[in-house]
Amino acid sequence: MTEKEKIYLRFVSCILNGKLGEADFLETMDWQGLYDFAKRHAVLGVVYYGISHLEEGQPRPLPDLELKFYGSADRIRRNNIKLNMVAGKLTDNMKKAGFPSCILKGQGNALMYPDPMIRQSGDIDIWLDGSRGDIFKMVKRDVGKASNQYHHIDYPMVKGVSIEIHYIPSFMNHPLLNHRMQKYYNSVRNEQFCNMVELPDDSGTISRPTDELNRVFQLSHVFKHFIIGGVGLRQMIDYYYLLRRGITEEEKKACQKTLKNLHLLKFARAMMYVMQEALGLENQYLIVEPDYRLGKKLLSEVITAGNFGRSDTRFKYKGKNKGMKRLFYTFRPWRYALEFPEETLMRPLFLGWHQVWKKWQALKYDR
Repeated sequence: MTEKEKIYLRFVSCILNGKLGEADFLETMDWQGLYDFAKRHAVLGVVYYGISHLEEGQPRPLPDLELKFYGSADRIRRNNIKLNMVAGKLTDNMKKAGFPSCILKGQGNALMYPDPMIRQSGDIDIWLDGSRGDIFKMVKRDVGKASNQYHHIDYPMVKGVSIEIHYIPSFMNHPLLNHRMQKYYNSVRNEQFCNMVELPDDSGTISRPTDELNRVFQLSHVFKHFIIGGVGLRQMIDYYYLLRRGITEEEKKACQKTLKNLHLLKFARAMMYVMQEALGLENQYLIVEPDYRLGKKLLSEVITAGNFGRSDTRFKYKGKNKGMKRLFYTFRPWRYALEFPEETLMRPLFLGWHQVWKKWQALKYDR
């Protein structure tokens, strides 16, 4: 991390913890650099929220740049209004079709923020309560031809919003660990489809995961993107606000047991380092003790890669043929083989199995 990036992170931490009055480093802030940093990590809404809450007399961006921050935050706000309406309507439509649902991440996470409209959202991931065959037939009826993946299937865009319908929240490459993960999801699934919350501005009602499931699911989601292509600050802030909701000692022990069973405890320790050292989360909210060595590595990767690895210049695909790109995509996670051998080394086998599985699914359902 550069010195400027450390200052940007300190500013984000002050925003999250309500300590903008203690931000005595703003005199040295490169505000244009902060804008570019926030854009790479899809946290422009969060950063503008902080700027708009600076105290009188504190340094702030020049008017033209502050207007640019405002414009970006306003686009995020308007996009959230649209996504909330689509999420509410989609929940109603799926219920009418006979599928109770649960919105994963996205608009459910936004409700944990001090202002639900500052989170930069992209698509909608919706988990349906139903058999794989019934869900596939419903989607095929609406779409005609559907792209079927192991854990989700694409649904038609609504008002320009991409939608993924999930059979399961997430998965793991290692078959035994994946079996344990799906067993865990099944043990708590009924609670997820009735955990109803109201969306802002009378946009409707959705169900979102309970905090118990979210602590496992969202960490596994971050882990998956970390080893495959990269993950940015937005996902870290999502997890920060989730943990800030609080956790009892009993819940902490249960979460630790689940993460240990899924071999995610080591990554959880790295996440706790980022939560505490970079974002300022207090000790009482941590799930496990931080791992400083792995945590520093994770934080370095987060800052370098940006949102879903889109700012990572270390791995360039341009000019490579299709076969080389696929080979690189398949084996890229092996750079983490020493820290996380199960998920990284099993990835090529999973991808090979997945190709066979998709053909079998096409024969089974796509008729």
